[in-house]
Amino acid sequence: MLRINGRWRHPFCDGLSRRSFLRVGGLGLGGLALPSLLQAEAAAGIRQSHKAVIMVYLPGGPPHLDLYDLKPEAPAEVRGEFKPIATAVPGIVVCEHLPRMAALMDKLVLIRSIVGAEDRHASFQCLTGRPTQNPPAGGWPCLGAVISRAQGPVGPAVPPFASLTPTMKVGYVRSEAALALGKIGAGAKAAVPRLIELMKDADEGVRLAAGIAIRDLGPEARAAVSTLLEAQNDWHSEVRGIAHEALGKIGPAAIPELTEALQSKNAHIRSTVASALGTFGPAAKPAVPALLAAVKDKYWGTRRQAILALGKIDPAAAGLARLLTEALRDDKTGRVRDAAAVTLGSLEKHKDIAIPALTAALKDKDDWVRLAVAQSLWKLQPGERRVVEVLIGLVNNSEPDVRNSAAALLKSIDPKAAKEAGVR
Repeated sequence: MLRINGRWRHPFCDGLSRRSFLRVGGLGLGGLALPSLLQAEAAAGIRQSHKAVIMVYLPGGPPHLDLYDLKPEAPAEVRGEFKPIATAVPGIVVCEHLPRMAALMDKLVLIRSIVGAEDRHASFQCLTGRPTQNPPAGGWPCLGAVISRAQGPVGPAVPPFASLTPTMKVGYVRSEAALALGKIGAGAKAAVPRLIELMKDADEGVRLAAGIAIRDLGPEARAAVSTLLEAQNDWHSEVRGIAHEALGKIGPAAIPELTEALQSKNAHIRSTVASALGTFGPAAKPAVPALLAAVKDKYWGTRRQAILALGKIDPAAAGLARLLTEALRDDKTGRVRDAAAVTLGSLEKHKDIAIPALTAALKDKDDWVRLAVAQSLWKLQPGERRVVEVLIGLVNNSEPDVRNSAAALLKSIDPKAAKEAGVR
């Protein structure tokens, strides 16, 4: 087998030079290269054997302006620096540096009808005719697979098509591969170890794609829980967000690992875990004791998410009403107090504790807290006029979100008061 090595000045995406892959007699399996195969057929008297096609795909991006569409009549600032030459086909010209191609043009086809191409070296699109978005399970078939389906195998022992695609070192290629793994359906577990590796990739786009794939695999990706938790330290906010979403999609099977992670030394991980547990609702009851302890966490984000999660998982949990009352009264962070107010509104069985706590909090100095308190108090005690008074005060708030939320709530519970307050 002969290998032709090119210069190493401009390596391609996978680290190889553009010409280093060229081989003569490329499928030299078991030492049987093309010349040996032809000699063996001649010796056996075989004059016409089954024909196969070897496609050498060159995925570089040379400009058409310097190859097949030189535009010699265009202004100097538009046309390329090379001159056109005639070819074996009248009317078709190519670059002066392609004389051998010009001589063979009657055996070639220049395709000028491609539309909708992505603006990059999209090998995937060139080989499948499809964009990378929303592939079916197993991915879009490439040219060889389509021809194989149409022609069928020559013999049952030999596959009709084989692809020797190299591993690429370009981020978007790995990203596309990761996204495809998330769509494979049956056998999804086999893809998880590779996706876990890609979640640690140096390219943030690859990490994001791997997170999306893990999310799409759902419960099949349970082995990735610890990796998704580690991703909460990622500098890229979108990677953190998709990892958080993926934790929820894995489902209740992840509850044991998540409950244990509430003891993490990383405050952001503890907060994320508490939030994820809340998405499982009552199925996460085994985590309630750990979440009750997290209401006293040093980090306000963990306290807030633990409070909200408990309201979704088990509002009647022993000791929760007391903890919420203390948080609403004493916590120094407004976002924790408003979470306590929201969750107190779901404590139907503990109205005797929730209503006095909420009533006292109507005087909270934080506008968002008062808004949350008003909503929860009206839920537990409809007709409470002090709620209407608080909302009337908030509809003129300087912060648009507070003003609009208060106006919408006032309009829903007391349209007459809302009209008098100028709410449209």
